[in-house]
Amino acid sequence: MEKRPSVVVKLSGKLVEDVGTLHGIVRVLREALEEYRLAIVTGGGRLARKYVTLLEQLGASKALRDEVGIEVSRLHARIVALALGSTAPPPRSYEEVLEQLALGVNPIVAGGFQPGQSTTAVAALIAEAMRAERLVIATVVDGVYDRDPAKHPDARLIPRLSIREALRVIESSVEPGRYELLEPYAASIIERSGVRVYVVNGKHPERILEAIRGGEPIGTLITP
Repeated sequence: MEKRPSVVVKLSGKLVEDVGTLHGIVRVLREALEEYRLAIVTGGGRLARKYVTLLEQLGASKALRDEVGIEVSRLHARIVALALGSTAPPPRSYEEVLEQLALGVNPIVAGGFQPGQSTTAVAALIAEAMRAERLVIATVVDGVYDRDPAKHPDARLIPRLSIREALRVIESSVEPGRYELLEPYAASIIERSGVRVYVVNGKHPERILEAIRGGEPIGTLITP
């Protein structure tokens, strides 16, 4: 049997929360599943932020806030799984991901297996385990910018850079503790695994499909 190439897709929770966008993403993921072995990792989005903020106001510990954020990510993973017609439960650990991969299941995973772990780190670990050709990060901006585009209308999109350059740019342009695209642990996994990372705007689902296929992205290509 022909072995299909592997790709990991990380979906921002904000994309899952937008019904219209989610329909488009599900359509392209179904198409991609005919050509590739996929693992999909979902973030917590605005809903997770809402509950994390509430718990912070109530004086909850950072670990508990992280746990609640992970639970919201699991809900998003379940929604994507149901939309794709998958009956496999979202794995709750790295070991469960490996079990599903061994059974030939395309895992749909919540970002974060434990407190303090980012969605991108989970996606990078799975990409390493699958020996994935690409890691596609679908977010709500067009790629990596030299400055925060939400605050600076003249921010410049950077089409291609190395993983170390990307980490430096993101850390210098985003508020500390809010590194949605990349953080040091995830960067170290990407660097050691050698996976190429495509950062694209998931509001345009066709860009996700193009990145899955390894085309020249409308976004940012990050090389190890």
